[in-house]
Amino acid sequence: MTAIICDVTKKVIPGARKDVNYVVLMGKNLSLDAKSDLDATVRAAMKKEALYSFRKYKKTYMETLLKMCK
Repeated sequence: MTAIICDVTKKVIPGARKDVNYVVLMGKNLSLDAKSDLDATVRAAMKKEALYSFRKYKKTYMETLLKMCK
């Protein structure tokens, strides 16, 4: 059996099943709690923007994900 480790929390995801209790984003494994933290952080950052742009959203999402996975 393979152990899946969350790239944000660095903890093993027990009974890991893709899209059930962990997701893969840009090649990173995230627990559902870590994904909700990522979404909340990106949402807060995008609220500060005066003009919404999908390109800016994708860039912010990617940068935040990489920063959280360090």
